[in-house]
Amino acid sequence: MLVPCPTVFADNIPDCTPGLCTIKNFLSTAMQPVGKTLYMWGGGWNKEDFAAGETAMHIGVWPQWKEFFDSQDSTYDFHNYATIDKDSDTEIPIPEFVPLGLDCSGYRGWILYNVFHSQDMEGLGYVFLSGEMQNFIDNNWGIAINPEDIQDFRAGDIMAKPGHTYMVIGQCNDGSVVFTHSSPPGVHICGTVTPDGNEQSEAVELAAYYMKKYYPEYDKKFSYKGYMRGSDYLTQYKQFRWNTNDVMKDPDGYTEMPAQQILKNLFSE
Repeated sequence: MLVPCPTVFADNIPDCTPGLCTIKNFLSTAMQPVGKTLYMWGGGWNKEDFAAGETAMHIGVWPQWKEFFDSQDSTYDFHNYATIDKDSDTEIPIPEFVPLGLDCSGYRGWILYNVFHSQDMEGLGYVFLSGEMQNFIDNNWGIAINPEDIQDFRAGDIMAKPGHTYMVIGQCNDGSVVFTHSSPPGVHICGTVTPDGNEQSEAVELAAYYMKKYYPEYDKKFSYKGYMRGSDYLTQYKQFRWNTNDVMKDPDGYTEMPAQQILKNLFSE
């Protein structure tokens, strides 16, 4: 059981290094928009909605993300920043609001850009449909594992299915998983239930602890929504695992650590 935590403001989040391809830097980079960036449908995509936009090919956190976060309260709803397309009768994002936040694919693409690059607007970026992993495979970055073949979850794993994607921080001793993603209302750390469905999991406890300690502004607004996700996060997502020999190296040994140890090291505790 974790003891109650003191409040530490988000300026104490881990340092990251643009262009450094390690598992630790991948996770350190992922922490940068956490707790100060709201979910925005289409956030990170270009105007044509087929590839990365300017915000997802920007080194560092896009300044408007925090400004928009600060302007909203606990009632924030991304649906208020979308409209209904008359031809298809479907909801679509309003272009002027898209740069103010990130959706799940935009967040993943922003992380990848900041890990692989150190300058703005190089190439085409890494934003594509949430369930798509073929780009990873085509670039020989690692291997894809189907849901039924997953044996464990390791730091840096990218999980994906049509409609959503998330990044693994680490797996706990009870089998639950701590991860980060952009999901309404914003970019935050979450934890899954245990494989047998226990909601009082180590991962959920860790997620709540770290959100409260390091991202108090987000926690104050949105903790009522909780930091737990169900067993589908363990069973319905395809897994991408990095090639740690040549692409995303692991000199810190994160892929062999449990989630609690990773988080302590990541936040220099």
